Amino acid sequence: MTGERAELDELAAERARGNSVRAAAIAVERGMAEDEVRRLRLEAVWRLAAGRNGPGMRRLAREYGIGLEELRRFLRERSGSEGAGACYDAATGRYLTFEAWVEANTRGE
Repeated sequence: MTGERAELDELAAERARGNSVRAAAIAVERGMAEDEVRRLRLEAVWRLAAGRNGPGMRRLAREYGIGLEELRRFLRERSGSEGAGACYDAATGRYLTFEAWVEANTRGE
């Protein structure tokens, strides 16, 4: 197996495991195109949002250089995706639509 093939297999394996953060890190290590790195980073942020991990989502977005307005726009675009239904929010003690959750978790800090 060639080195490039092994690197792609490692990336594919991490994505298949749902480890988007690691997949994004591998893409950076491999010097992949910026648009692919960005796509993988946004997927990592999405996974945290879909799991309703607001603090983790904000921290990772900040680490990746994704501003709150861009984050809000991206999450709104994904609001029709699987994982974007209403869900219990432990911080408020209420069920929130995904849109309400996004608003509550993308306010300026």
